[in-house]
Amino acid sequence: MKLSIKLPLACTGLAMVTAAAGVFGLWRLNDAIGVYEQTLATEVAHERTAAEVQLHFKVQVQEWKNVLLRGREAAAREKAWAAFTHTEAEVGKDAMTLSQTLPPGPTRELAQAFAQAHAQMGQAYRKGFDAFGAAGGDPVAGDLAVRGIDRAAAPDAPPRHTAQWLCRHDARP
Repeated sequence: MKLSIKLPLACTGLAMVTAAAGVFGLWRLNDAIGVYEQTLATEVAHERTAAEVQLHFKVQVQEWKNVLLRGREAAAREKAWAAFTHTEAEVGKDAMTLSQTLPPGPTRELAQAFAQAHAQMGQAYRKGFDAFGAAGGDPVAGDLAVRGIDRAAAPDAPPRHTAQWLCRHDARP
């Protein structure tokens, strides 16, 4: 075969191999972007759920304070208690959702520990509510019955940015 035919064929073959390598690279890049998007969406969803847990938990503690501050009158006490129990249910639901959707590992264990501690806190708050009512609406009696229990929920977590810490505390390879 003549060189005038071989050279264009070799260049055409080389161009086709280069084009195929480029298409393969773009295909793999597209796959990697898809995996990244899915991972990012999952991580963001977990962090948002953790932030909701944190927010609702703070609101729950505030609602307990409302029970103590406004609970001398029976109607106000029942209204504040209803708000507290509603917020408590939201925290419990969100904590369970988070602990069920996280992948196995330290983060999931921490979320499960929080959910268990939150359930135990609910029992303590009910005892505190009973003590508060038995003391005739004395906020000191209700406060003493539950003092410090909200801190036991996440003893290792830093006080600020707990949601971000919860989602990033997982030791990943």
